[in-house]
Amino acid sequence: MLKTLKPSFLQFGARAQTFFKSHKAPSEKTLSFMEDSLGSTEKVAGDISQIAEAISSKFPEFSIEKTLGTGSFSTAYQISSLSGKHVLKLTRINGAFHIDDHEPSFALNSRRIGGEWFALLKYGPLVASANYALCYDHTNQIFRLVSNEEFSALFANPTQLQNIHFTLIGTISNYTEGVQDLAYYIDEGDFLSVEEVRNYARQILEALASIHAKRIIHRDIKPENILLKERKLQIIDFGLSRLEESKHKRRYSRCGTKAFIAPEVNNRSEYNAKADIYSAAMTIQQLTQGANLGKAFNQFIADLCVPQDQRPTAQEALVHPFLQPA
Repeated sequence: MLKTLKPSFLQFGARAQTFFKSHKAPSEKTLSFMEDSLGSTEKVAGDISQIAEAISSKFPEFSIEKTLGTGSFSTAYQISSLSGKHVLKLTRINGAFHIDDHEPSFALNSRRIGGEWFALLKYGPLVASANYALCYDHTNQIFRLVSNEEFSALFANPTQLQNIHFTLIGTISNYTEGVQDLAYYIDEGDFLSVEEVRNYARQILEALASIHAKRIIHRDIKPENILLKERKLQIIDFGLSRLEESKHKRRYSRCGTKAFIAPEVNNRSEYNAKADIYSAAMTIQQLTQGANLGKAFNQFIADLCVPQDQRPTAQEALVHPFLQPA
């Protein structure tokens, strides 16, 4: 990391200096966290003040309080500002937003829409949504926040993407105390009853039904990407998500977490949203901690793992006998 980075007005650009005269500048700790997350190249370090200014436009006097978790491509932080507590998720892209061949997984333009951008859509209470995307606007050469309302309008009318050239570098969402992912509870070894497993299985499938209704494939359903608080679940992390394409353009790329991906994904065969159903079955099975929950449960899992052309959709799976009230 560059050791010379300091949160003084001398290090901010002219526009940022004006902005931070009326708002407290981010601390050195906050700027260093951001630099570590985005990448330690000189190009990124030179833009930290502009990125901080973009965040401060909606979250004045923000500061990073603690690290919530680190994944393969991003780090999530709890931040505090005059607007309250939120989660800032920063993607490590090492300054790639400044060059034409930037990482396409984070792009939003007329040729590509997907990935963490889909976290801005509203799916209902069982899927976590972001309030803003932090991005680089290549056309205007500025960092800015894109609200969920703005992105939803673009998603509803893709022709507007003709004039858009953004690269996502982070998201900002609401912070909730006391939330853990399913993997945490599985690791704790707490035994779940059949009714509890049925409840969580139903919530996972209802969440997937709301995602698939927008023609989106999540592609990374696993315990680490499902939050739990007071028996209520939320699916998170749209980093690998893509649109379920038309018959003229199919999905073949292999992605996801090996223990949870469907056979057709692992084999690089053509696949669709039903790949998420297989991943959901593997996730639900882990909830049992290896316990035998009976024939009805075993049949439920088996029915979600049949070949893709026979596998139920999320809506169809919700009427499975196992999920009906006892």
